[in-house]
Amino acid sequence: MTSTAIVLVLVSASMRAGWNLICKSRRPSGAFFRIVRIPFKKQ
Repeated sequence: MTSTAIVLVLVSASMRAGWNLICKSRRPSGAFFRIVRIPFKKQ
């Protein structure tokens, strides 16, 4: 594996862990999930 691939995997894993921490440690509102989902909304 190239160093770029390793860095991408580590960044992705960190982002996923952060997302899980935010979503599970607090009680986010429904509005939070709607705002986060906007960039991924199917057209």
